[in-house]
Amino acid sequence: MKKRILGIILVLALVCALFAIPADAKAKVKNVWFEGEHVQVRAGADLSLLCDNKILSEENAAAQDFKKDGIVLVQNTNMHDTENNTEATIYFELDTLQDIDSVYITWYVYHNAVIGLPHNNNLIIGYSADGNAYTEIGAYDFEGETDPDASFQLDTTIRLGQTVKAKYVSVTFEYGPHGQSGWHCPMWEWVGFTEVGAGMMIDEVLDGGYDEVSEDNTPLDQIEPIVPIPEGAVYFKHAEFNESITTGSYTIITDPSTMQDYNVKWTSCVLLRPTDKAEEYTVVASKWMNGDDTFTFAEAAEGDIVLSVHGDDEADGTKAKREAVAALTADTVVTFAGYNFAERSYERGAVVYFVLNTASGDTDASETPDEESVTDESVPVDDESAPADDESLPADKDESVPAEESLSDEASEPVSDSQASVSVIGIGLIIGIIVAAVVVAAVVVVVIIIIVKKKKK
Repeated sequence: MKKRILGIILVLALVCALFAIPADAKAKVKNVWFEGEHVQVRAGADLSLLCDNKILSEENAAAQDFKKDGIVLVQNTNMHDTENNTEATIYFELDTLQDIDSVYITWYVYHNAVIGLPHNNNLIIGYSADGNAYTEIGAYDFEGETDPDASFQLDTTIRLGQTVKAKYVSVTFEYGPHGQSGWHCPMWEWVGFTEVGAGMMIDEVLDGGYDEVSEDNTPLDQIEPIVPIPEGAVYFKHAEFNESITTGSYTIITDPSTMQDYNVKWTSCVLLRPTDKAEEYTVVASKWMNGDDTFTFAEAAEGDIVLSVHGDDEADGTKAKREAVAALTADTVVTFAGYNFAERSYERGAVVYFVLNTASGDTDASETPDEESVTDESVPVDDESAPADDESLPADKDESVPAEESLSDEASEPVSDSQASVSVIGIGLIIGIIVAAVVVAAVVVVVIIIIVKKKKK
């Protein structure tokens, strides 16, 4: 009798274990990079955040703020060419050579900042065992579209239809036309990501799916400068690097010989020359732009850079700083703290600052609004005419952009097949826990019966 009872207990325990043990972890991605002839990753992006098994919280995804930690934007620098779609490829390396049958990508979409989805939602996926020779698996489509009133994440799972042994995965896509009139470019300028991965389909359950981003999510513009700002200095944070095109509200142009400006309203530019101190540049000349498309500093020499400030609205918060840049005089020192010119990147808290020569009648720096009162926006403005003509970087959130309350649940948090599978597996785990509890209770009852019988004897 005792042997029969023990046998039943062992069988029940085995059934419980089958329900309770989760699937193996999804393939770990150890490295991510992008390639393409007219493609560049936005300065300051941390690609490691694409493989940390974390996506944005619903609140951050819907905040219409592309500077949130965890968002990686990839730019189409040929966004004015309507004849040839720019092609880009994202590569990611898995930690080991292993079987995969699915690819996972979480996109970041912000229509009014010209951050869209791949052309026709089409992806060409390949794999490699050594990172050198890639085999194309096939072309795949996914569902999803942008929303003019929202920013959001789109979680997609691509089932390959076969199992391949891979250590490297490639996903190729094209930037297509956005179909909007009045924008500064006819093609989508950016494609955004928050997470990528690969594995077996069952792996998507993990331990409940992706975690939300848990790191410091303070917007870049609210982070304190990494160095003290001198009293009376004009300063601004996180200027974007670009080779020749005036992009964000504040741009560091590294090739002043071929400068272009798509802003038809106004731009202030100052030509700077390096000194013997890595962070300091001196002013050589300044230029006020008001509708010109291309321009060159005749004084430019090798190693010089241009600092530009621009915007669309005369009432915009950048106006005071734009005027301050225009008022810079020769030999004034401009300091770039936290910027890496060799890598075209910057640290969190990076800042550019300078002190105007007020004795000569230039703008008084003390009258310039501090950073909290400045709107670091190059727009696009969310109005009837859609984004304005000046933006070659996606705009920060504009006050005129619809508030988060207007977003629908469907737009801010699309649900994928993989997320549905998480719910199913979750129910299975709950059943497993219940079965385990029943087994434990049965064992306790059996032990009590045996003890009582022994005492009677």
